[in-house]
Amino acid sequence: MTTVDNVIARQNEFFGLISRSVENLNKLGPAKTTRGAVESCIGALKTNWEKFHSQHEKLFAARTSEMAKLPYFADNLYATCEEKYLDAVGVMLDVLETLKPDAERNPVAVAPPAPNASQSSRPAAEQTSCPPTPGRPRAERRKTTRKRRLS
Repeated sequence: MTTVDNVIARQNEFFGLISRSVENLNKLGPAKTTRGAVESCIGALKTNWEKFHSQHEKLFAARTSEMAKLPYFADNLYATCEEKYLDAVGVMLDVLETLKPDAERNPVAVAPPAPNASQSSRPAAEQTSCPPTPGRPRAERRKTTRKRRLS
């Protein structure tokens, strides 16, 4: 019976975790009640329920007439826990619906695009236009202007 008693004790622990899950979410307060926090609470709640359900299946398969008299079976803790679980998931999903997506709550500043390989890390030289000089071709004038700026 010791193993059965240990499993039932663990079931009672899971029942406590499941039944207090909404209270624990409310303890976070409005500032910390984010989509991520609610989704995390829903995930933990589902994990606890799956463990509770799995252990219940094992207990139910091994149930004897003597075990049926135990408060776990007599009080139908499984049905009570299932009801608490479904209520808690419903409340948490309702809370999740009221929260704006994280992108809307905390807009992220868009960083400027990174320079590609064709762009130099040095600032571009300022281009100036020179008045036309009579007698010299345009390409030759540009070379002269560029030499003056670099020196």
